[in-house]
Amino acid sequence: MAARLRVTTVDVGPFTMPKGDLLHGAAGMITVPSTVAVIEHAAHGLILFDTGVNHRVADPEAAEAYWGAGLRAAYGAQAFTRQHAVDAQLDRLGLRTGDVAYVIYSHLHLDHAGGMSYFPRATHVVQHDELRHAWWPDRWTARDTPSTTTATHGTTTSSNSPGTPTSSWTAR
Repeated sequence: MAARLRVTTVDVGPFTMPKGDLLHGAAGMITVPSTVAVIEHAAHGLILFDTGVNHRVADPEAAEAYWGAGLRAAYGAQAFTRQHAVDAQLDRLGLRTGDVAYVIYSHLHLDHAGGMSYFPRATHVVQHDELRHAWWPDRWTARDTPSTTTATHGTTTSSNSPGTPTSSWTAR
């Protein structure tokens, strides 16, 4: 019987941070991977769960322009290299970005959704509340940003039917 599903997890970049950011009261520093699951499905094709960090973060100057001043260091992403980016990881596996049919996001933080631009033809599946939060952040997460947020987005569809994604978003 031929395999109908293969899941490969790839390390798409390390983050070094205080342990206390992950576990209240923990002391010291820790380096943790950011991961993407590459799912090869017999019926639905190539699917990604998250996309990791964008390749621009590998270059300190480009990261400043892409993420903002000081954020590469603040998030502990100094060890991130161009080879960590999801497009390079797919290439290493013998897969192409253009073959990705679906990208499913756990959430839209920059270490989980930073590589979404590599997949303009894929269907991007995002929780409805994540889209709302990304386009219209609340005051807590909008700190240090202008009070008016402008978003450019593709089409959004919602469904409340059991067994279907809450939202589907196609990146443009």
